[in-house]
Amino acid sequence: MGATKKEKIAVTGNQGYIGSVLTEELIKRGYHVVGIDSGIFRDSVMGDRVEPTQQLTKDIRGVEVSDLKGVKAVVHLAGLSNDPLGELDPRLTLDINYKASVRLAEIAKAAGVERFLFSSSCSMYGASGGEVVDETGELDPMTVYAKSKVKVERDVKRMVDDNYSAVFLRNATIFGYSPRLRLDLVVNNLSASGYLNGVIEVLSDGTPWRPNLHVRDCANAFIFLMLEPAETVSGQAYNIGMDESNMQVKDIASKVGDKISGAKVEIKGVGSPDERTYKVSFASMAGLGWKGEYSVEDGVEEIIRAFKKWGLTTEDFVGGRYNTLHRYKEMIEQGIMDKELRVLEGTKVAV
Repeated sequence: MGATKKEKIAVTGNQGYIGSVLTEELIKRGYHVVGIDSGIFRDSVMGDRVEPTQQLTKDIRGVEVSDLKGVKAVVHLAGLSNDPLGELDPRLTLDINYKASVRLAEIAKAAGVERFLFSSSCSMYGASGGEVVDETGELDPMTVYAKSKVKVERDVKRMVDDNYSAVFLRNATIFGYSPRLRLDLVVNNLSASGYLNGVIEVLSDGTPWRPNLHVRDCANAFIFLMLEPAETVSGQAYNIGMDESNMQVKDIASKVGDKISGAKVEIKGVGSPDERTYKVSFASMAGLGWKGEYSVEDGVEEIIRAFKKWGLTTEDFVGGRYNTLHRYKEMIEQGIMDKELRVLEGTKVAV
């Protein structure tokens, strides 16, 4: 794209887990950041969050062409953000994660945006088992969340032309500290459990494979691909992560245990087995010259430092402040789900 400093970059979900870090990284580099966020998690903050140059408080289903005038690139992070949350209301997941994402890409193109970067997911590979999959591998989405990612990639890729490029970042499972902390992600969750309870509890048998990615590495991958030449990356999907961070859940738990004095690991092996298991190749990004900087151990250490500095309570851990699924369940119980996540009339994309 050849972006230069002071150009306008729009970030949807800028107040979220990845968005808070990406906004900070873009501001640090001198960009004019237009944040677009519904504000549901505006107050779920641990530490200090860097604010964008301009904040638009609105649902992504309500974004208009005028909101993106003068914007060079859109980084689309907003959505219902994990597999369990997607199953909570499949209709709403498709409405926001699929239909609204495609609509946003169309609006961005109409506004003259040069590049659309979509936050996709390695979860779309489903159950590859011990086989290492790359971007050409078979897609086997097992959840509504993962299926929505496949649909967006398919439909947005069709919009690409000489003036409009789209890039799809298939992120590994994110971990690490962000001011908008999430404790429903495996590394972060196990770290909080060990810190509060002295027990790193794995409910499954611990055998599923997960690729892992530090949240700051994720943010910097977006910036890296935003700046790559269109002829190199346009219409392409990239797995984002590092080969050494492909781990079984039980090994993640062990690494967390090594960093928390006195904590013990318990593999429960209860409930239905987790069929989602995938090992991912990150050779494509490495071939472009990108590599992450942070290991799982680095992430655990910084999360524990954050807990000690700003405090973490049991209520923080089990409630909706830092757990996305719990927050939405609270909204449903309070009768405010429809108010906060109203369906935008006129969003017409075939499912």
